[in-house]
Order: sequence, then structure tokens, then C-alpha cells
Amino acid sequence: MAENVMKSLLGRILAVPKGEPRSAQLQRVLRFFRWWLVTPFLAAYVLRQMRRAAKAAGLPRAPSIGTHWLLGAFEHIVWTCPRIPKTENRPDLMPAYQIAANETQAEGLFCMSFFHWLLPLYSNVVVVHDLELVRELLGKKSWELYRKGKSYRIATDLIGSRALLASPDCELWRWQRRLLSPSFRRHLFDSVLAPSVKRHVGEMCERWESLAAAQGQRPEVDLASEGLRLTLKVLGNFAFGYDFGSSDSGSSSSSEFALDEAFEVVLHRMTDFGRNPLLFATRLFPSVENRKYWRALKAIDQAALSSIDGRLAQAEVKQGDQSFGDDLLGHMLGASAADSAAGGHRMDRQLMLENLRTFLFAGHDTTASALTWALHLLATHPEEAAALQAELDAFGAQASGMSSAAAVAATGCNELDALPRLEAVLREVLRLYPSAGFTREPVADVKLGGHLMPQGTEIFVFPYLIHRDERLFPRAENFEPSRWLTPTGELNGGAAESLGWMPFSLGVRNCIGAQLAKLELKLALREFLARYNFTVPPVDCDGPPKVALYMTLVPNYVTVIPQPRKAGGVLLKIEVHGKNMFYFFGRKGGAATVVVHVHFGMAGQFAVYKGEEPETTPNTRLRLATADKGPTMVAHLSAMIVVHGTTAQLYEPIVAKLGSDPLREDAVAERAVKSCAVAKKPIGVMLMDQAVFCGVGNIYRAETLYEAGIHPNQPANTLTNKDVLHLWSVVVKQMQAGFKTGSIWGKKKGPECYGLTKSACGGKVKSWNMSGRTVYACDKRQKLDVGRKPTVPAVQVKSGTAHLGKMVPAVKAEQKKRKSGEGLSVQHVALKDDATLAAAKGAAVRKRPASRSPAAKRQRKAP
Repeated sequence: MAENVMKSLLGRILAVPKGEPRSAQLQRVLRFFRWWLVTPFLAAYVLRQMRRAAKAAGLPRAPSIGTHWLLGAFEHIVWTCPRIPKTENRPDLMPAYQIAANETQAEGLFCMSFFHWLLPLYSNVVVVHDLELVRELLGKKSWELYRKGKSYRIATDLIGSRALLASPDCELWRWQRRLLSPSFRRHLFDSVLAPSVKRHVGEMCERWESLAAAQGQRPEVDLASEGLRLTLKVLGNFAFGYDFGSSDSGSSSSSEFALDEAFEVVLHRMTDFGRNPLLFATRLFPSVENRKYWRALKAIDQAALSSIDGRLAQAEVKQGDQSFGDDLLGHMLGASAADSAAGGHRMDRQLMLENLRTFLFAGHDTTASALTWALHLLATHPEEAAALQAELDAFGAQASGMSSAAAVAATGCNELDALPRLEAVLREVLRLYPSAGFTREPVADVKLGGHLMPQGTEIFVFPYLIHRDERLFPRAENFEPSRWLTPTGELNGGAAESLGWMPFSLGVRNCIGAQLAKLELKLALREFLARYNFTVPPVDCDGPPKVALYMTLVPNYVTVIPQPRKAGGVLLKIEVHGKNMFYFFGRKGGAATVVVHVHFGMAGQFAVYKGEEPETTPNTRLRLATADKGPTMVAHLSAMIVVHGTTAQLYEPIVAKLGSDPLREDAVAERAVKSCAVAKKPIGVMLMDQAVFCGVGNIYRAETLYEAGIHPNQPANTLTNKDVLHLWSVVVKQMQAGFKTGSIWGKKKGPECYGLTKSACGGKVKSWNMSGRTVYACDKRQKLDVGRKPTVPAVQVKSGTAHLGKMVPAVKAEQKKRKSGEGLSVQHVALKDDATLAAAKGAAVRKRPASRSPAAKRQRKAP
């Protein structure tokens, strides 16, 4: 009866009057569907979004994350948040999330709402950062309450919807987990993983050495890109028995992308989809970026299918042998053949392809990030690197006197896994920089920690935030592997996971390849640290590297300089330029191969010990020891910046940027005179400019300006050349006195102006801030001459020469005595007393001019 009523109703609504055109009939049908089907559906959807918004209104919010009246947190995340350099304008989200986590520490989570009144786009995101709430979220009791979050749907093109990572909590996931777990057995680590890591790290190091030989200096290595290539090759060998990085594998010959480049394109585009829902909705539109994204996906598919076809071809050669191998690909192919005959869950070709893409992505990207951060942290903490190298060297020495079989048994993965300091370093690296987060979504309204989570709310868990919780890990921002060790050097008892360490997630759905990733990192660190000491290049203007949130947490730009461990040698010479000291090491009689640059800061010490040597501290940056026979003399340099490199990398670029050092014999006062003649800055600023007066600090600035009677605010270009030369002489005098006496005050008992309220002459000392430092001036001795006009800029003459018209009278007199003295250069002389101070201005070294005869000119013009 209901069916008849429905037909009668539709017949009346869709009744077509006689003579009505066909277009009018179509419009009548469309109006019916619009008003009776589409409109109720949209109304129900908007009503559901309004109910979600009302339920989420009571969730905790972080004050630091701004909430726009229309866009919600979208405005702060996408536009207001600071940007990470060198990452295509990516927002620096993790520090913002960390601040928000500190603000909501009591609640253990915070909520962000997006697109408040744009109800079709409205969504809530909850970030959980409390350990107990995370355990509740990921525990087995929550198995039926949550499913994978929406963010996994953005990656559907790569990881599919049924593979192990994206599969919902169901029997299909359990079957795949049981099927693939044997692929990560320990015996495969020794037989496949260790040789593969050793071979590919060796190839990488050979490439670095070839690059160093071609450039004539040690190269700066981009760890992120190098790590991606390395882990992709190792994973291909271990899991698929396939070399994805070689030219003869066929993986890249038919594609415009290498495999690591294809993954980079795909992950960047998926990150854009996550930031902008409109881009995700238009991912099928043939734009330039989308077409590039499709080609990259095709390249990944080609590589995965090539590995499958290659293994099937090997099985056919074996004439019906159904054993496809003991690795990951072999287990999937074996399950495909067995299930096709036995029924049940079937590993069809599409599911196999999704799993291969998933393992390629998850197995190389996250491991490469961890390796990058490990080498960077060891490069910036040389004391930890030295301790780890000592443990690994002792570990390798076990096999030195054994047979080859015994050596392999004694230095296998089980033994390597048991090294305490290596394990501690790895835990600390993954604590500071876990490379992955994960999401969940409640299937219905559920309470988490007493807070109502509406259905459809995306719940994020970032181990990065939990690992930096001071309540769990004191001094959480510091790299301290010792937190995982006992005072005797053994590992702390108990599992690291019980302390809140979760780089591989928690619960039954933790990472299936966690042991593989840890051992791969340990094997790679052993190979790298056996060959090199890693240092960081001079500090980049963009600051230290940061974590960028793509589909995973990756380093934005990390470079190191690999220094061969045996490339040092003996100390050849030491040079000092202002606050920069350079140690040159190399073979006796040869050129320096390594330069150690020490920059002296506000604090530190250079302690020398004869005989018994104290233990180094975490602040010890450099240790020098004599190698001659007899008592050993050791020096410890502490709390100063120390960088290793070559002459071309460190010495030449740094010295080229520095001015003349008044304490050096090759100092040229005329360089300071020329710089001051054209500078509008105050002379107090110019004195602290290391490119003009190299080595002058705040104390010498105050004392020399006081003795010279010059006000710090006096513009430099209003001083005459005579004034600047006199100031230079005062600087030389005071710095030499300090050097000879070992006191910054020289022969004086104390300061005459610096830090005082009354100067030595009885005048009142005023102080103020100048370029971030306190400057002092005596109102009696140092008068500011506001009426003085800038002097005429010095005449442009050849480098190293002094123009007669710009010389002080003493130099002019000397010039007149030497009528042919063209090309004089003002040089530094040792000062013994005040009498020689006056004569220092006229000290000159004569350079005999080249012949200016007509015959000589004609000869120079001839070809």
C-alpha cells in the first residue's frame, strides 16, 4: 500500500501537461530533486555540524592560538604563525603547539576549531599531550571506540585504504599483522640488514671523498637528502630484495623522477592538501601541481610493481617453486598464492601494492629524519660523539683477533643492540625528534579524560610534545643521553615506554618495523662514526635547524661537514685575529689539513695541566695534548665556540671579513682611517666593529676613548685622520700593555672610566646603551662636538698606500726626506713608552716605486 501511495504522489508531482516541451519536463524533475531530496540532506548536514560545534564548545582552548570570528584557528595556523626558513613558507607549528600544551597542562589537551560559521567546512581538532590520556586513547579498551583519523584519508592515494597502516581496527588488520610480522625476524637483521647498511654507507662515503677531492675542501653534506637515499636503498634490499637506487634496477629508467624525488613531491603535495581543504577537493583537477603529483605517484607505482614482477619472474625460473622468499615481499606473494586457493582474506595485487607503497614511505622517511638529527646532535655535542666513538671502537676491537665467523657472531645485531651508550644516544635522539604523529577519530560521542569528544573530531597525538614535558623528562630541551644511563654506565632498568617514550606509538597498533628502524640507525651510526668526526658549518643566518610538519616531522635543512678521523696530525702553528684563534694541524713539513677555529666569547677558560689531567666536563670544547716523550702536557678549552674545517672553509673567509688587529705586527692603521672617514656611525660603534678595529671589546672602547678624549657619540666621519690615527695608537698602547701584564688594565691599577661614576680626572661618568652594550663617557674629558662637520673623504689611492695630503705631520716630514718615497704603508711597531707612541704615527716602510721612464712604459704596452 505504501508503494502505491508513493507512486501516486510521484505521478502527481511529475505529471506532464499536454504540449509541455521536453526541457520544461527536465526542469520539473530537477526542481523536485532539489527541494525534496537535496535541501533536506543539506539541512540535516548543517544541523549535525551545529550540534558538533555546540558539543565542542566546552573543550579546553589555548590562549596563544588565536581564534578568528570566521576562520577560527585557521588564521593563526596558516597566516599568523612564524615561518620556517627554506621550507617553501611552511608554518613553524611545533613551538606554537608546545606553548599551547604548557598553557593547558592541567587539562592534558587543547582544541582548535576551524571555519566557525562556514558550517560545511567546520571541523574540530584536538591535540592530546598528556601521557595518561594518550594511553587511554591508544589502549586496547579503546579498540572499538576510535578509528583512524581524517588525515589518513589525505594520504589515500599513497597508502590506500586497506593496507596495514590505513586499515581500520578489524580482522583484516589482524590478519595482515600476523602475516607480515615474520618479515622482521632477528636472523634477517644479521644476514641482510647489516651487510646492506655497510655497503651503502661505504658507497656514500666514497662519494663524499670524491667530492672533497674535486672541490679541494671538505664538503657540506645535506643530511636530509643523503639520509633519504640511504634508507630507501637499505629498505629495498631488506624488505623487497630490490635495489631501488641503482640505474640497472629499472625503477627510474622509465620515469622522470627518481624514487626519493617522487616521494618528496607526493609528501609536499599531501601536506598542502592537509593545510587547505579546498586543494584536496580539487586534487583531480588537471593543474600543473596536480599533474606533477600524479606523475610522482605513477613513478612510485612503477617501482613497486617492478619489484613484484621481478620476484614473480624469479619464481618462474625455479619451475613451480612456491617459496617467494623470507622477506616482506615474499610473505605477501606467498599469502597471495595460498589464499587464492584456500579462501578467506586474500592478498590481491591492489592490496599488495598499497602495502608496498606504505612500507616504502613509512620505512624510509622516518628513519632518514632520525639519522639526520642523530648526526647533527653528535656534531653539535662533540663530547657525546667522542664517548660514543670510544664505545663503538671498543666494540669493534672485540673482533680484531677472532676468525671471520667468530667476529661476525661477536659483533652481530644482538651484541650491537646491547651497547648501553649507543642505545642511550638513540633514545635521546628519538625523544627530542620523533618523526611521526598519529590521529584517531571517535566513531560516536565518547569521553576522554572527562572531556566529551564529539563524533568526527580529529584527535592528534604528537610524541614531540609529550617527550618535551618537563614533568616526564627534566631539562627536556637538552640533549642528554646520560638520562638513560646509571652512574656506572649501564642502561636504566625498565622499558623506556613506561617513562613516556613513544616514537613508535603505543598499544597494539604500534609500528611493526620499530626494531628494524632502531637497528638500521645503530648500524648506520657505527659505520659513519668509525670513519668521520662530524662538525657543523658556521652558523647560518636563519638560525639552527627546525622541525617542519609535513606528513611527518622532518628537519628543514641540516648540513654537516664530515672530517676524516685520522686527518688531524700535529700542531703546526697558531694565529690570532682579534677574538678568533686558529690552530693549524697537519703533517710535519707539510701544509695544514685541518683548522680549528676558536671564537672567544664573554666566558670560558684555557686551562693547561702538566702531569695529572682532570676529567673533561660537558663544557669542554677542545682537548690538546703533547705527543713528545716525557711528561704529557694537556690543555682544556671550555665554554667557547669551536669549529673544525679547512683553511678555505674557515680561516680565509673569516679573516677576510675582519679588520686589522692592533696587536698583530702586520696591522695597517690606514684601513681603520679609511673606514672611519666615510662612516656616519658613532665612533663608539666603529670601535666595536670587528671589521674595523679587530679585537676591541667594551672595556677597551671605554678606556681608549677616555684617554683619547673622544666622545663615543661623535660621528666617525667628523674625526680627522689625525684623530683616528691617534685613537689607533692609544688602542695599540693599551692592548699591548694588557698583553704584557696579563691584565686588561695593563699597568693601571684599575679602570679610569669603564663602570665608574667618577673618572680618574674627577669628571662625572655618564652611561647609556649603544647597540646593545653599555657605553661610558666622562663629561669633563670627552666633549661631544655637535658643530663639527664631516671631513673630506680620503682620496682613493692604491690599496696599501697612504696619500701625502692625508698623512699626519710626522709622516709628511718623513715623506719629504724621501722624495722618491711613492707608495708608503703605515705599519704597526712595538711600543715601549710614551716617546715611541708619538713616533709610531710616522713609522713607515718604503716600497721602491716601479720605473716610470718612457722606455719602460712602451715595454709594458707591447704585447
